[in-house]
Amino acid sequence: MPPGTLDGGDSCQVERHFLIGISARTNVEGARQLAAILSRHGFSAEMIDCRSIPGLLHLKSGLSYLGENTLVVSQELVGHPALKKY
Repeated sequence: MPPGTLDGGDSCQVERHFLIGISARTNVEGARQLAAILSRHGFSAEMIDCRSIPGLLHLKSGLSYLGENTLVVSQELVGHPALKKY
């Protein structure tokens, strides 16, 4: 719903948790709306601001979920607080 915008490349499902990237294509309002919808269905979500990370078009340009609590993460995202548990 406007003014929210959301790009599919900015959402990554990790079991019952979603990582939502804030980028040039996904704004905070769009991420907030998605998180609210997910919450109503029993999922949790958190946002990762990708706008200041050079070369990262959207969140999934820098990470991918492999299963079993394992992410492949680009060097630019290594150490991000939202990713420490993986």
